[in-house]
Amino acid sequence: MANKLITATIYDRVKKILEQYPKTRESDNALMASLWYEDADNIYVNLNDIVDGKLTNWEGATRARRKIMEEIPELRGKNYILRKARAQSVKNTINKLHK
Repeated sequence: MANKLITATIYDRVKKILEQYPKTRESDNALMASLWYEDADNIYVNLNDIVDGKLTNWEGATRARRKIMEEIPELRGKNYILRKARAQSVKNTINKLHK
């Protein structure tokens, strides 16, 4: 794990959730709901817990997700391929316009 801003604990937790729940590969909201569900004592998340830093940090978790998906392509969601195809299409269109 190259990024020092991502702790081993967050990295491991995010990786486990991505492996267990494929929906979390497509949605940061689903990923954070899963992480916060683990963090909370019950299904109700107290907003003060977010403010006080008692729940997993959104930015750290999503950064870990991006790093994991970079390192382990099998954990990339289906939308990844679609985004890459659209990006290539846009590049091709831009290149045609500049000729």
